[in-house]
Formats: sequence, C-alpha cells, structure tokens
Amino acid sequence: MVIDAIAETGGVTAGMDDIDMKLLDVIQKNGRGAYACFGRTVGLSTTAIHERLKKLTARGIIKGWGAFIDPVKAGFPVIAFVRIEIDLPTNREVFADSVSALPNVQECHLTSGRWSCCLKLRAPSIEEAERIINEEITPMKGVVGLQVEVVTRTSKETPFVPQH
Repeated sequence: MVIDAIAETGGVTAGMDDIDMKLLDVIQKNGRGAYACFGRTVGLSTTAIHERLKKLTARGIIKGWGAFIDPVKAGFPVIAFVRIEIDLPTNREVFADSVSALPNVQECHLTSGRWSCCLKLRAPSIEEAERIINEEITPMKGVVGLQVEVVTRTSKETPFVPQH
C-alpha cells in the first residue's frame, strides 16, 4: 500500500529540489524565523523564499504553521495507544472519519495485520482516557475489539519530518 501511494505521487520528494528539502528542514526547526534568515541559510533571496514557501504550501507539503505546545504542561499528561479491530473493510473509513473528529485523538492510522487501526489518544487523566475509550470509541460502528496500552514514560516525541 505505501509503495503504491509513493508510486502514484511520483515519489516522496517529486518536484522538490535540494533547496526545497533544506528549506523544509530549516522552517520546521524555526518557523518563526525571518524569510531573510531562511534565505541566507539556503542561499536564496527573500522573494525566492516567499515564492517557494507559497508553492510548498499550495502543494500541501507544508500543511500549516503553529506553535509546539507541551501537552503535559497544557493538562494532557496521559497518552494511550489504542489498537482497534473493525469488523468489515467497508467500515474502516467510516470509523476513521468518526474517530478523527474526537478532539482527544491526536493520530489515527489505518494499519495492516490483526488490528485495523491504531490511535494515539491524549487525556488529562487515566479515568478520562478510559471514559473516551468506553463511551466514545468502543460504541462506534464496526468496532469488534480493541487493545489499549498506556504510556508510562516518553523518551522521544517529535513533530519533525526526517530529512534525506
């Protein structure tokens, strides 16, 4: 599936040159920097940086701009990974759309193997995570089984995309 998706899009980095890749690396580490600073780093003018960022955004490579918030300090210290078994293949997308609308679900991945889906859930407490799982996720159409793992400690969590 992943290989097919890459082939359909012309490759992961289709249409991006080395400067685009370097620019992406720079902005994901310091998105608040000035275009002139980005330009000095990658060897382009401010105008050229602006145009490249516009194109990368229009192509969906840059999905948005924002702040990195510490979830623990913001009151969401509990992470649970929830593996979901869906009864029929036709219910996978319906489930994914429904569960993705829940604000505490940070990630929803359709997967191969025994489990149809893997969720990353954040909550203010174990009790609230349990409530979300039991009252909001379990009753959804197609859910026939689940496995929950609560994180005891996080050694690495990054929003950065690896660079080539």
